Amino acid sequence: MYESDVIIPAGPYVQLAKSGPYRNTSRAVAELIDNSADSKATEIGISLMVDKNRRQPHTIAVLDNGKGMNSPVLKHCLQYGFHAGDDSGGKRGQRLGKFGVGLLAASFSQASDVLVMSWQKNEVTDGKGVPSTGLSLEGDAEILGKNRLPNPQTKALPAWAHKAFDGMSAPIT
Repeated sequence: MYESDVIIPAGPYVQLAKSGPYRNTSRAVAELIDNSADSKATEIGISLMVDKNRRQPHTIAVLDNGKGMNSPVLKHCLQYGFHAGDDSGGKRGQRLGKFGVGLLAASFSQASDVLVMSWQKNEVTDGKGVPSTGLSLEGDAEILGKNRLPNPQTKALPAWAHKAFDGMSAPIT
């Protein structure tokens, strides 16, 4: 099913090094929008929280009503080289993604933290939280030092996300 739980498998990392960094915020956000399209989203929203003094975003969020990720896929979405299609019956080459590095490369080109919150239709029913995973280049030295993926945890959906989701269609199946 999965090759391992390491964050950076050697082979895909070499491909990442060759592909180069995202040059600006718009290219990074475009990569995240592509991920939403891969998940069959019919609605995609982008929220930017901007620092009033510096006039640049401190939070970038891409929200969609796509099919979501189950817990094993959510965990492995932080692994360089992982393709969600590898576990969900999809085949490489049938999606926009090519190397399985876009989520982390795009996110870390703009920020030191990445948080992924995802659920599938009817999965979140108690209102207590959303399955989530993330990495902080500055705050997760122990996890990064061990080169092991963190397990998904349940976290509350941020208040700003409730506003961003207002009016968006329910996730598809």
